[in-house]
Amino acid sequence: ETDFANGSANVTPYKLININISPPVFIPELLDYAWWLETVFTHEYTHILHLDQAEDLPRHLRSIFGRMEWLFPNSLQPLWLIEGLASYYETDSARGIGRGQDSYFDMLMRMEVELGFKPLRQINQDINTWPGGRSAYLYGVHFYQYLREKYTAQSIKNFIRTYSSNILPFQINRNARDNFGMNMPELWKNFQDYESKKYSAQIQNISAHGVKQGERLSRNNFYELQLKTDSLGQLYLLAQDGKQQTFISKWPNVKNKITLNPNARFDVHKDAGIIIAQPELYQNNQIFYDLYHIDRDVKKIRRLTIGQRLLYAAWGSQGKTIYAVQNKLNTARLVQLSPQGEMLSVLWQGEPEEVISGMDVSPQGDRLVAVVFHPKEGWNLKLFHIAEKRWVKLTQDSAIPHNP
Repeated sequence: ETDFANGSANVTPYKLININISPPVFIPELLDYAWWLETVFTHEYTHILHLDQAEDLPRHLRSIFGRMEWLFPNSLQPLWLIEGLASYYETDSARGIGRGQDSYFDMLMRMEVELGFKPLRQINQDINTWPGGRSAYLYGVHFYQYLREKYTAQSIKNFIRTYSSNILPFQINRNARDNFGMNMPELWKNFQDYESKKYSAQIQNISAHGVKQGERLSRNNFYELQLKTDSLGQLYLLAQDGKQQTFISKWPNVKNKITLNPNARFDVHKDAGIIIAQPELYQNNQIFYDLYHIDRDVKKIRRLTIGQRLLYAAWGSQGKTIYAVQNKLNTARLVQLSPQGEMLSVLWQGEPEEVISGMDVSPQGDRLVAVVFHPKEGWNLKLFHIAEKRWVKLTQDSAIPHNP
């Protein structure tokens, strides 16, 4: 029913898990999985086991008053303690899956250590500053890993079980004191020191090899960013600053712009203009990606497809055809369309669970490059020969390529 990868879990009024079947294709930290449904279910089921837990008085009162929200102590914690635990249990370092061992999350925490570790009072809140919505997951999973390394894995279970008996909400200081002999701010300081020591060698090693700095082009605090240039050298920007709607415009003159839906993606051609793939509400309760066309001057937009679930799109070399990735009932397809959005042919259809993330077409128009996930191979960069309709693998390692 949706082209977004996501899941949710609730314990009131009853235990319920919702999972979007579509696998992730453009969120870097979610790409580190062996099987998407396993990872997302493990994460959400951890929420059920965690938030449903009640001991002593809350458990007794629940048998009298029923499943009232105030009788679920663990749900009345800061978000980082909730999401951090689920991210901790989704992680399997031996298999190389989950955010707790992910190199992207590792890089984010290294940046936090280098540029300023966030205080507890800030992490307890919703955060708009970098890394935004990832903060609860990032700090949370690293905090639980710190408890495991500094104390034991059993200490985490004790930490959760003790809090499950609280009838008064927000008793995180008392819980830390009961389990670790110190208030949460003291424990947080020890956690910060642990992370600083852990990443100091990495930071020094990077500095020793020399950090290459690019030229800063903007000071607009863009949160979501995609840049592309046509063959004439004109740069186009798709951005969102966290305060205003997503938009696309020419760079550097961003005054003339067109508003888009969040998580839109685009490609540009010097003659054909801009092709947009963006999510749209379809038949009232479904969210599918469809294609739009925008002229090169970024003044007019028109819709090309309806309900076609086209996640990525790229122009052919002459701008006479569109190549797109289609989400077809959890099976990835490569398709060819006319500039008006008419379906011309299916070039390739993957096996179940195969995923395509990102795509670009060669200047000659005879090949396209994409990142392809196969359950038995993981993520790899591949070339697709259009005329022969065959893939050639370019990489085969544990790295996860992104946005070729």
